[in-house]
Amino acid sequence: LEPNELKLLCDGVKTAWQSIGDVDYGKKSSELGNIKFRRSLYFVREINKGDEITEKSIRSVRPGYGIPPKYLKKIIGH
Repeated sequence: LEPNELKLLCDGVKTAWQSIGDVDYGKKSSELGNIKFRRSLYFVREINKGDEITEKSIRSVRPGYGIPPKYLKKIIGH
């Protein structure tokens, strides 16, 4: 491997890594106005302190001002 070939290889690797970019699962500025149209978790039955949260007591509905549905499995049973 010649020095100029090594430089080309290194530059190519840097370019490849930069093209991968970073993953961002957050809300983008273009989505902020549409958040209210997303689903959220809401209680559909009255729950007292200490009661267990079940799938029958919670639903995923609109508007999106509550907890995101991706947390459903984490709150069931608590």
